[in-house]
Amino acid sequence: MTTEAHTKIAAARLLAVSTWKYLGTPIWAMNVIECDSSRMAMPTMGVDKYWRLYYSPEYVMEHSVGKLSCVILHEVYHLIHRHIMRSEIMNARRPLDNIAMDMEVNQNVDAMVGVARSVDSNAKEGLPEGSLYPSTYNLPNGKLWEWYYRKLEEDYPESEDAEGKGEGESGDGVGGAGYGGSCADGEKRPWEYGEPANGAKKDKDEGGGSGEEVPDGVKAGRAETLMRQMAQDIKAAQERGDVPSNLAAWAGEVLEPKVDWRRELRATVRRAVNFTAGFGDFTYRRLSRRQGNSQFIRPGTHAPCPSIAIGWDTSGSMHHLMAAAAGEIQGIASQAGVGDLWVIPCDAEAGTPIKIKPRQRIEGISDDITGGGGTDMGKCVTAAAKMKCDIIIIITDCITPWGCDEPPANVIIAAVGATEDTLKQWPAPDWAKVIIVEDDE
Repeated sequence: MTTEAHTKIAAARLLAVSTWKYLGTPIWAMNVIECDSSRMAMPTMGVDKYWRLYYSPEYVMEHSVGKLSCVILHEVYHLIHRHIMRSEIMNARRPLDNIAMDMEVNQNVDAMVGVARSVDSNAKEGLPEGSLYPSTYNLPNGKLWEWYYRKLEEDYPESEDAEGKGEGESGDGVGGAGYGGSCADGEKRPWEYGEPANGAKKDKDEGGGSGEEVPDGVKAGRAETLMRQMAQDIKAAQERGDVPSNLAAWAGEVLEPKVDWRRELRATVRRAVNFTAGFGDFTYRRLSRRQGNSQFIRPGTHAPCPSIAIGWDTSGSMHHLMAAAAGEIQGIASQAGVGDLWVIPCDAEAGTPIKIKPRQRIEGISDDITGGGGTDMGKCVTAAAKMKCDIIIIITDCITPWGCDEPPANVIIAAVGATEDTLKQWPAPDWAKVIIVEDDE
């Protein structure tokens, strides 16, 4: 049966690649390993976090080649959606996380099968009986697994168990219940090998037997390369019209990742604050900590407390995003212990600077900031430079000229709602750091 099972799983892999050609890279990258069913809670098929595909011969012989090809597709989805990382962020508990992930994944697999059927593919069978879907738990379709997980947490607190529901008679790896591999949640299963180590021997207490070589697998760096290649293959296949929308969106995120503007803004402002604060100098207003009993007076050191000017484009159309960006800046400033914090409204001319008082929320003044027609944020940069501010942060939609010289300060431009076309038509100064601020949606 072992030889038959191996031949069958090879046929399922070939069918999956021939049906979904743009998934050939991850499917062929998986190392297929026969597993002793006695080490499994139930005979199954699953992938570990090192892209090794384990299969029970009994499980393989119970299902058709078409259904097995869809199970392989199911495991690929676990890998490419980085479920391990997302589970760690959620600090999720098993098996609820794996059940919720299966709900999300199986919807995507069904979409793939539906597209395959529309082009008259041989892979029309879909997933095995007993596979979990949102309807199994009376939940709606179209959500991320994190949403399903929260709902399951409400219905199944730690004292209760959701494993038995919807498992089906097959008890397969796509039925939930935590029987799949560690590609879902990172937790090593009893039948899995450890980290691949180029022919290293296994310890006696590790799964898979003692004294065996650890099979090859895919580590994190190689996995990222494989996923980028897969994303490129998906983009190339989109023109044929056989790529479902969820996978096309995934490929776009991999090839053109969306930067978290809040994180980038925080990092940029902190760097500017730390850089300015690093310009310390000696002062005789305080003694050195090493003064001791020396007859010579040793000067102490003094680090400047940077001041920040926020230039607020009053003509900006996305006012709520400008307030959000200003709030982020204020939070960073308070944590970093900066000196004065000013807001300078600006349209065609720079307005009267507004000093932000301690514990005053900057978003609270946003409704009071109004301006006239025209915009030249260069005037705001010049006004902030005359105030001798150390850091100048301009919040603008970037539809503005920059009629000013480079100031002796760090300049950051929070480009609210700007696009590449906007920045080409209205280029920002080379000496400024530009951060695109987008709606979270």
